[in-house]
Amino acid sequence: MLRGINTPGQSVDSFENLRPIVTDNIETGVRYDDGRLNAELSYYVSSSDFGTRLTTRDDAFVMQREETEIEGIEASVGYEFTDRHSGRVAYSHTRGRYDSDDNGTLDSRLNGLNVAPDRLIASWSARWSPKWTSFLQVNHAFDKSFDDSANGWDTDFDGYTLVDAAVGYQLPVGELNVGIANLFDKQYITYYSQSALDSPSSDYMNDRYFAGRGRTLSVGYSVDF
Repeated sequence: MLRGINTPGQSVDSFENLRPIVTDNIETGVRYDDGRLNAELSYYVSSSDFGTRLTTRDDAFVMQREETEIEGIEASVGYEFTDRHSGRVAYSHTRGRYDSDDNGTLDSRLNGLNVAPDRLIASWSARWSPKWTSFLQVNHAFDKSFDDSANGWDTDFDGYTLVDAAVGYQLPVGELNVGIANLFDKQYITYYSQSALDSPSSDYMNDRYFAGRGRTLSVGYSVDF
């Protein structure tokens, strides 16, 4: 924060960005588990009368001290179809707003530097034998729009779907794992690049606007001791 002081003789005590961030957090939810079916549902809200909103300015991250509020819902359901096969579906929704004109009203949406995209994740775990296991996951990020009236351009996030897979094999000592991220080699622009940058015409835009990783193979070996 001290890097933002550029006025000779300015007192640190009067520097607004050093004022404490006091946040009120509320979370409530329910959980169910009967051994085969398990489910969770939760709601949370985090608010601050004098919070902090990350933004970019002149190729640097800076904080805007404004009233902010972030609320979200998370839900998941898991089920064991058999002793060897189980599935899980999870959904998360996040909404963030801030007071852009200091009039006491939360009138603008937080961008991708401050909130995550809405996601739906489905997974399937299987044990084919005492030695062979597999895992398959589908991760979908939903479209999202943001307010950026100060910069006068649209910051809309185009969602994408990624599929990951992994196979494990139990060795006499340890376990061998082979995983493939982005199984179908999906071409996509990352959430950060689409929704967090402040200006499409700035010099640093080209350096930070990039695609996600393509199909990636990883091999691992683990030993429990």
